Amino acid sequence: MSDVGDDSVSLVSGAPVRCASCAFWAHFNDSVGVCRRRAPRPASGTDHDSVAHWPETYAEEGCGDGRLAGELVSGTLTCGDCTFWLQARSGAGLDPADLNDQPRAWWRRAGRCSRHSPVPMASPGNRLVWPSTHASDACGEAGPRTEPS
Repeated sequence: MSDVGDDSVSLVSGAPVRCASCAFWAHFNDSVGVCRRRAPRPASGTDHDSVAHWPETYAEEGCGDGRLAGELVSGTLTCGDCTFWLQARSGAGLDPADLNDQPRAWWRRAGRCSRHSPVPMASPGNRLVWPSTHASDACGEAGPRTEPS
């Protein structure tokens, strides 16, 4: 069996896949990247213009949810190609009051990820918002768009 630090580690017997070898890891450089295994979840708050930020990880880290890049048949889909990605107006992107940390051009190709439903909370009346993602973002929980029948 491979050592956990080995590049050939796979999801065998629960062994973690190193981020550097994972199909869901978008690397910034050889040692740092972001994990895009999971779609963003709705968050409590009133900022309807929130932007999803995937967690940064180091290449040598890993987890049991990873998949070696060559193991995926379909790979990841971009948000723009995902059935769970919604835009306010067909192809027009979003027009937020607060740009947060993104330029206006980013928002023109932005939509909301609706992959996950809200979960019950401890106090009543909490408002949840779906985070915004760019059409070129991607995750491992995407579903391909289907044409209406």
